[in-house]
Amino acid sequence: MHHLVRPYENQLNPAIDRNDPEAAVTAIELQFPISFSGRAWKVINHFDGSMFLYAYKGKFVVTDEGLELTEYGDGTPESPYGAPRWTGNSLDELEQWLEQIADEYDAADFEIPCWEIEEPTNGQNNL
Repeated sequence: MHHLVRPYENQLNPAIDRNDPEAAVTAIELQFPISFSGRAWKVINHFDGSMFLYAYKGKFVVTDEGLELTEYGDGTPESPYGAPRWTGNSLDELEQWLEQIADEYDAADFEIPCWEIEEPTNGQNNL
């Protein structure tokens, strides 16, 4: 599938790369493609405000509120651990990852706050 890459007009969430701080300013915050599946958008909406997409150093990077673009640190106070949620080469890979999260959340043996499981209708899945 072909997904349109659209940067945000205003880059409001400057990302962090503690391994290469000078390069971090080259990260471009992107909008999640509207062409993603409904299952992928279910995850994007669930994590609204806490999941961000960037183009950085030839890759796509999804990060959380920490805005970390690369893995860093060892967890000590002097070097706290940080990492992106996902890094990949294509938006198709990202869409598949998001759909996998939706599947895992639907199949969880415990309740996930604010996650609604879609019930099959007439023997078919609602996708």
